Amino acid sequence: MKTLTTAAALVAATLALTSCAVHRPAGDGTANGSAPPSCTTPGGTPRECAVDGYADRPMDVYVPSSYAGDAMPVVIFLHGGGGNSHNAQATTCSDGDPADSSCLQAVGDREGFITVFANGYHRPANPLNMRTWNAGGGTTFACASGAACTDGSDDVAYVSAVIDQIESDYAIDSSSVYVVGFSDGAAMAHRVGCELSGRVAAIVAVSGANEIGADGACAPTDPVAVMHIHGTADACWSYVSSREACADGDPLPKAGVAESTAVWVAALGCDNVAVASTMPDVDPTDGTTTSVATYGGCQGGVEVRILTVDGGGHVYPQGSKVREPRDRTDVVTEDFGNEQIWAWLSQWSKTPRSKTPRSKTTG
Repeated sequence: MKTLTTAAALVAATLALTSCAVHRPAGDGTANGSAPPSCTTPGGTPRECAVDGYADRPMDVYVPSSYAGDAMPVVIFLHGGGGNSHNAQATTCSDGDPADSSCLQAVGDREGFITVFANGYHRPANPLNMRTWNAGGGTTFACASGAACTDGSDDVAYVSAVIDQIESDYAIDSSSVYVVGFSDGAAMAHRVGCELSGRVAAIVAVSGANEIGADGACAPTDPVAVMHIHGTADACWSYVSSREACADGDPLPKAGVAESTAVWVAALGCDNVAVASTMPDVDPTDGTTTSVATYGGCQGGVEVRILTVDGGGHVYPQGSKVREPRDRTDVVTEDFGNEQIWAWLSQWSKTPRSKTPRSKTTG
């Protein structure tokens, strides 16, 4: 277990925020017109759970069947732009099947972590429950994305409230809170790493870059481990900085992998030269290979790890191949997935943990 320590050199003044005004939504946007109850019952089946102060932004929670009141790690998943906490549950699953054993929530059940699917911002008049995140940007690089940016939704405050709620509802290992995001949610995961580093041990961003950092506003107060996974054939969020996108019409480009990496290497004081390696080509028929660049020497012993999926599209590893428009499929790597992502995440902790491994019954 690698422990993250606060780096005085990274303690910064108040972040220079984007031009978006801060907005905390009010009102009720749930389907039945009332906020769902708070989660209190363990079990292993999904529950829609209230988030205090955000009646229109409930979270969906998977609790391992082994949960018996002992503290467990938490993985918070942030959906892509236009998604929500419900349909996000299929994003990480082979062929988009939320009952498949490859899903993030299924890995959580086996490995003993609570999986939370959070909800982005939406306007009350949106009948399709399409949500976005305000991941920052808007000066040199595009603000990602949609109504969350336009309305200035304070989504960092929302993610912090999600963590508060999970801490209230369950016994969690608060030193082991992780955030995984896809597309717009990946950009939001980067922002969480920049602005909630005191609460989050590590982030994984899939198919989305650090917009707020590329715009010059990423100053984590604590070390945070970073993994960025991106396909070279991504047509929705280009591997290199570009205006190319499958939904947004922003006049500004999105940051690419190079810009995002440079932000984290500088912010965390990492070595400028990466150690190169490759992932095993487990499935030679999937049309992808994956190279790895690991930047070590970072403050607090963390690392920045970049996984470049050569030939990969705008999709989650071993995840659903289908994206908008619905008749289009992207190339998905089958060489790694949630098991490997969890193995990497679980290395990192905010404070020392007991060396005693968790038992199968307590998680």
